Amino acid sequence: MNIYKIKPQAASENIVVDFGAELNSKLWDVFLGDERSETENFLNINGSSQVDNFNNLIDCSDFLSCVVPFPIFSKRAVDVLRELDCLSFLNVGVDGVYKFSIGLVNAKAKFVDEEKSKYKILTNGDRMLSVVAYREPLESFFIARDEKYYSNFVVSDDFVERCKKNNLKIRFEKIEYGHPKSFFNR
Repeated sequence: MNIYKIKPQAASENIVVDFGAELNSKLWDVFLGDERSETENFLNINGSSQVDNFNNLIDCSDFLSCVVPFPIFSKRAVDVLRELDCLSFLNVGVDGVYKFSIGLVNAKAKFVDEEKSKYKILTNGDRMLSVVAYREPLESFFIARDEKYYSNFVVSDDFVERCKKNNLKIRFEKIEYGHPKSFFNR
């Protein structure tokens, strides 16, 4: 099975949705932890696209990046992906446009190769994952978070095919197994 990183279309690649420090922290705690809270606590939230021309880019991509490691999907993408058990959705606004949803990734799989990944040593002696190497997952999925490193999510061939079949404006970067890849060694 191949796995992929999900990417926005080129015109939208500078958009990184930010809900503000306090809300980003709450979203992380509630939806990346093992026990999820009720989504009613997050009704009508609105994030910033951090670009000046967002209204011109709204329809350029069906996926947006986020400061918190969640996929943000357009309404069009949600209509295609809604039937997947591995995703649930939280409606959100971006720059006051409420046509988006955070994709809450329910499935977990082991795909981070801990032996080949690189780590930073923190001042307290703990290790923090800094450059991820991937291994082939043993289980199949459409979209999943790593079972230990929750901030890492990937999609499968089946997810890519579903998006292509429905002409969703999403790019995918195929992951090469066993090789740590950082921003600096692309």
